[in-house]
Amino acid sequence: MENRKGKEHVWGIQKMLDKKRHRGDGENGEYQAWDEGQEKQKNRCPKRDLGLTLVRLFKDNGFAIWWFDGDRNAARESFVRRGTEDRSLEAFTAQMQSIENGWLPIKDVIGDNIINTVSAGPTHAAPEDIYRRMFAR
Repeated sequence: MENRKGKEHVWGIQKMLDKKRHRGDGENGEYQAWDEGQEKQKNRCPKRDLGLTLVRLFKDNGFAIWWFDGDRNAARESFVRRGTEDRSLEAFTAQMQSIENGWLPIKDVIGDNIINTVSAGPTHAAPEDIYRRMFAR
């Protein structure tokens, strides 16, 4: 994996990730994250929140975190119209419910970096507009 910043950048990400350790107790699905040489952090997170823990790790290391949001009914309609055979409407609904149930911790990480990309119709924001919003700061 390489980007415009080259191998040094990717190596830096790997080094950052290597500093973190995740361990589960195998019984109740709770995990803990901590830095090498430090006591365990206060945040214990269920297994399902490891993705958000990783996002926090990126944010803590200087990455800008963005959330693409919008009209949930329009997103559902767009999903149905796509007719993707390998994904079920039940899975889509479960994902939307999971986001709703976990919104406060998500919002805590993303802050105000929210772009509404789907609106009634459904219509979708143009990539140029999304780019402008993200990088015109």
